[in-house]
Amino acid sequence: MHTFMKECGKYEPKSPNILYHYCSVDTMLKILQNYCIWLSDAEKTNDKSELKYFPEQMEKMLLNIA
Repeated sequence: MHTFMKECGKYEPKSPNILYHYCSVDTMLKILQNYCIWLSDAEKTNDKSELKYFPEQMEKMLLNIA
């Protein structure tokens, strides 16, 4: 487990040029002020492909550790 956590810290995914995030104006202002987007409850997303993205990325990372 220690190796896994150590490798997780090295993972730096490439950021997309454009990121779409549907939210309220209040939330948008907080994102812009804090330079941060938080993931809350992925089960409540209206884009179910988001639920597949994380496991796919974790699998790629784990395959690169071995």
